[in-house]
Amino acid sequence: MLPLTQEELLSEIEMLPIDLKREIVDRILTSITPINNDIDLLWTEEANERKRAIETNEISLISSSEVFQKITIKSANWDWVMNLPQRYIKLYKE
Repeated sequence: MLPLTQEELLSEIEMLPIDLKREIVDRILTSITPINNDIDLLWTEEANERKRAIETNEISLISSSEVFQKITIKSANWDWVMNLPQRYIKLYKE
């Protein structure tokens, strides 16, 4: 079998079912940006902690418009980076 040209490959992909296209995209993205299990684990822990805090009313949710307003204000001053959990800062220093 001869290798496909780029155009032939793209035409073939267009005919595939969506679930197979998703798998192909996932594999391509993984090959471009390999999975970092340490970071994934930290994000999972963070998501679980945030979920717990919301469910126990330890924190309250705010609207997206309020979030974007705060981001706009803070983006003028990058001191907000210093408020990141130290475990994230440590990962990026290594």
